[in-house]
Amino acid sequence: MTKIKNALLGKSLRSDEIKHERLSRRWGLPILASDAVSSVAYAVEEIIIVLVPLLGFAAFVYVPGVAGAIILLLLLLVFSYSQIISHYPNGGGAYIVSKENLGEKPALISAAALMVDYILTVAVSISSSTMAIVAAVPSLDPYRIEISVGCILIVTLINLRGMRESSKIFGIPTYAFIFAMCIMITVGLFKLFSGTLMPISYTPDQLSGVLPNQAFQGIMVLLLLRAFSSGCSALTGVEAVSNAVPAFKTPEQRNARHVLYLLAGIIVVVFGGTIMLAVNLHVVHIEGTTVVAQIAQAIFGRNFFYYFVQLTTSLILIIAANTAYNGLPLLLYLLAHDQYVPRQFSQRGAKLSFSNGILFISVVAIFLVIVFHSDPHHLMPLYSVGVFISFTLSQYGMFRKWLREKKTGWQYKSLINIFGAVVTGAGSLITQVVVPATNL
Repeated sequence: MTKIKNALLGKSLRSDEIKHERLSRRWGLPILASDAVSSVAYAVEEIIIVLVPLLGFAAFVYVPGVAGAIILLLLLLVFSYSQIISHYPNGGGAYIVSKENLGEKPALISAAALMVDYILTVAVSISSSTMAIVAAVPSLDPYRIEISVGCILIVTLINLRGMRESSKIFGIPTYAFIFAMCIMITVGLFKLFSGTLMPISYTPDQLSGVLPNQAFQGIMVLLLLRAFSSGCSALTGVEAVSNAVPAFKTPEQRNARHVLYLLAGIIVVVFGGTIMLAVNLHVVHIEGTTVVAQIAQAIFGRNFFYYFVQLTTSLILIIAANTAYNGLPLLLYLLAHDQYVPRQFSQRGAKLSFSNGILFISVVAIFLVIVFHSDPHHLMPLYSVGVFISFTLSQYGMFRKWLREKKTGWQYKSLINIFGAVVTGAGSLITQVVVPATNL
């Protein structure tokens, strides 16, 4: 058993070697930002899925406004989490902020929301990756669940081998995805402005589910709110950097803030560019493919660049799950230290990672993939609930902190945080009230 363990996980590390396992900015960006960066692969699609089937092609008038609101919220969250990084160097993000400024019960609610968010990150990301694979190779569709479970097991094994090794394995595909999306957006916008890129043509059968429904014109506000809620999946993973500050090399806080700012810039470019292309191409959701795949095909055709985009999209969605493997075990460690979860979650494994937390994620994520048949659209409502609750509590916690301490600049900081708390709190209500209402 020892030989098998060493073959799978590598040589065990001493406790004093943990400093060599920490992340630099170069490798911290792809590891902790992969979830947020990859979210654009399905966030754009989620907006379109909500609006287009009910409003028809008229929906594309409203999509840029929804995307703009999401980008504005992103900037608010980046400001808030950069402050959290500066004031809470031991990590923990929303849980620690809530514990210090709001009390025990809000802290536990925040921790529970983060746990849901991280676990759903794995299930949704892996399921979306499988969809990208199926879009390129349709014959694999009957094996969706098997492919997703296999990917979860691979990511789990790599993370059990240690943070430094996983960062090198996962880092290059993340940068490849960013490069592929930037190339697609640049070429697409050039063709668009030069008049050589026309809207995608669909068959009548493909458009049968996207005819405008007059019954929904009267609840336009509710539809836009639901689209905003679904599109906010692009913001998942923003909190991961603040949760994992101790995972960075010295100076930890400075490196973490720089990674957060780079993350925000990449999301604005990739998400914004993809939205512009989707709107101008009038892309609709059809079974068996994805919005990104349709955009890539419209720009490149079925050539090398199309398959390169699909390959890197699939890889980044697998790697996005890795954000949870770095964030949740650290959160479970803090909860175990505070005696809210079993103490086994505070113990490090042979490679100095929190291996019990890693195994916990994989087991629950596999269960969700099987139950929901590896369909990310069915998992998305659960995803949004965890995201908004943790965002709201962290924003309100920082607002309370500024009011209590009244340090330099506390007035404008508190205003930004309370505005962010109101917006994300509204988002939480949308997922719990508006989404079920529009489903009816």
